[in-house]
Amino acid sequence: MTNHKTSTPDKPVIEYLHFAQGMNISGVSDTHELIFILTGQCEIVSDMFPSFRLLTDRFVFLSSGTHFHISFPEDCRMLIMRLDPFTTFYGFYTIKELYEALPEYTLPEKVELLTMNPLIRQFFDNLHTYIREGINHPTFHEIKIKELLLLVSKCYSKKKLCHFFRPALHSDSVFIEYILNNWKKTENLLHLQQDSGYNEVNFIKKFEDIFGTSPQKWLQAKKASTILDEITCTYKPFELLIKEYGFDSPEQFREYCLVNFNQTPECLRGE
Repeated sequence: MTNHKTSTPDKPVIEYLHFAQGMNISGVSDTHELIFILTGQCEIVSDMFPSFRLLTDRFVFLSSGTHFHISFPEDCRMLIMRLDPFTTFYGFYTIKELYEALPEYTLPEKVELLTMNPLIRQFFDNLHTYIREGINHPTFHEIKIKELLLLVSKCYSKKKLCHFFRPALHSDSVFIEYILNNWKKTENLLHLQQDSGYNEVNFIKKFEDIFGTSPQKWLQAKKASTILDEITCTYKPFELLIKEYGFDSPEQFREYCLVNFNQTPECLRGE
C-alpha cells in the first residue's frame, strides 16, 4: 500500500485530491483542516476521536496537531481546506461565542460530521470550476474560505457548530482571538497583558507556547505580512497605509519596504 504524509507547510490552502482504492495516508495536521468527501469514502483514525467512516457529501473538522491515519476502501475524491490555526472567522460566530456556548469544554466523545446541503454542494462545484480554470491565488483561497464559513454558519445551528468545531474551542482560542483582535492597536504586545487576565511572566509564557515565538518577534512578522498583503492585494492609498501603521513619513514607509521586502511600495504594487 502507498503511504504519504499530508498537511506539510508547502501544501496549498485549498486542494483537490484523488486517492485510489487501497491507499493510506497518515501524518499530523499543522493547520485546522476541513475535509470534504466529494465521491467515494474513507476511514479516519485519529487521537481526537474514535475511528469513523466519512462518506460522500459529508465533511469533518480536524484541529491543528491532530495525529491521523486515513485509509481508502474505494476510490475517493476529497477537498481539503487548510485554515490558519489562529483564524477567528467562523461565519457569524466568533471563537469566543462558540466557546461560551458550550456548557463546559471537554474533548469530543465522538466525531461530529456535517452533511452538505445543495447550497454547499453547489459552492464546491463552482470552486472546482474556478480552480480548474487557473484561479488559484492565495487571496482567492482566503475569500472562498470565508464564504464557506459564512454558508456553514447560515446552514447549521449554533449548537451543531459548537460540537463540530469543539476540538479547537478551548481557552487558548479565546487568548488567540484577543491577540488577533487587538495587535494593531499597540507597538508592544505586552501593553495588552493587563487586560488579558495574565501577569507579565505568564502572558509571555502562554504567548510563546501558542505562537512559537516572542510577542515582539510575532508582532514584527505579523505587521510585515499584513502590510505586504495590503500593498499587493488592495488598492488602498499609500498615504492611508502610512497613517494606519504608524509611519512618520512616506520616506520611512519606503525604507521599511526596502528593508523587509527588498522593493519599494510602488514596485510591490506594480506601478
